[in-house]
Amino acid sequence: PQLWQWLKSKEKTARVDEQDGLKFEWPKEGLTQSWVHIRPSGTEPFVRVICEAQTETEAQRIQKTMRSEIESMATVWG
Repeated sequence: PQLWQWLKSKEKTARVDEQDGLKFEWPKEGLTQSWVHIRPSGTEPFVRVICEAQTETEAQRIQKTMRSEIESMATVWG
């Protein structure tokens, strides 16, 4: 989908998995330290953003960044 291409163009530092939605992983020393999984709901008009990180602050930063990118894409493409 266009959303995936948009997000991948914005995020250059993560490993990407498109198996079930779009997942970005940021490894450190060979281990995944933080990740975000973005996928549209199959039954509701929502895009779910789920993330995990070493700290709550980092998880909130990732979530806020991805949400902002999704909202900006929606504004650009209407």
